Amino acid sequence: MKRFVIVIFLLLILVQCTISQTPIEPKPAQSQFTLINETADADNEEESPADTVFVIGDINGDNITDTAFIDPPLVIYDSLMYEREYIVTITFSCNVPALVIENSIGGFVLDITDLDDDGKDEIIYVYEWLSSCWGHFEVQSYSNNRWYKLADAGVYWCDEVGYASRVNKISKDKFEIIEDAMGDDAIMKQKKRVVKIRK
Repeated sequence: MKRFVIVIFLLLILVQCTISQTPIEPKPAQSQFTLINETADADNEEESPADTVFVIGDINGDNITDTAFIDPPLVIYDSLMYEREYIVTITFSCNVPALVIENSIGGFVLDITDLDDDGKDEIIYVYEWLSSCWGHFEVQSYSNNRWYKLADAGVYWCDEVGYASRVNKISKDKFEIIEDAMGDDAIMKQKKRVVKIRK
């Protein structure tokens, strides 16, 4: 009887060992960085065209209202497949080179007035962010067949934000930008600064 119990016990162990073994395939070697063109949040529904198309002013001086199109971000992964960087490309309906924004998961584009009297409107790009109410925006200008970042500013975007009213022309080579900042007393304040236009 003891032999019968020992044989049954050994058979159970043998069956359990063969069931639980699954072959492990080695991962192929990867380079340090991998470029993968996918949306930043592929699990969510696709963005509607209204989220990525923005009617803006005349950015190339041809007296025709232009349109900006924000492509889904390019995601750069490191060798461990962690997301390292996001790059957003904005293309335009007119014959203007694309505007490339680094370290952004997405955003939106707004038209502002012609700040430097060159006959072309400047634009604001507002960064989306993953969490919290703090973000920033930047003022971009197209001139001499390229884009120039004129300024950027921090903003507390959980409050109502009028981005276009935060950029005010002073003269053809200066403008004022209004940004949000946390003061020493932990109270949010707005501060104004004058920016000289350099291209």
